[in-house]
Amino acid sequence: MPRLDPPDRHDAAYVWRNTHVTGAIDIHELDLSTDGRVYFVNTAFSCLCVTDHEHSFVSMWRPVFIPGYASEDRCHLNGLGLVAGTPRYATALGATATSPRAGVPTSETGAS
Repeated sequence: MPRLDPPDRHDAAYVWRNTHVTGAIDIHELDLSTDGRVYFVNTAFSCLCVTDHEHSFVSMWRPVFIPGYASEDRCHLNGLGLVAGTPRYATALGATATSPRAGVPTSETGAS
């Protein structure tokens, strides 16, 4: 195995091997499943996704109370838990299709 110089100073070299562009979807958490797919929480579109070579993301699941896809952060989906390498749990700030941040003043303008 090739070593970096000086050979006794470094344990490993981490090299960038792949890039996946998603756009502004506000990824909160990601994990690698046992089947090799990268699962991530797409907070902007309120769904659990995987990467894909042809699309910025492919939705695999969304909460039953989210009627469709829109970049609106409707429930602030933000956590992901895998069991035996398969997505099993997701957490969200709200349980409705209305943004959990609606009515909360923003720090920039003070308006909701």
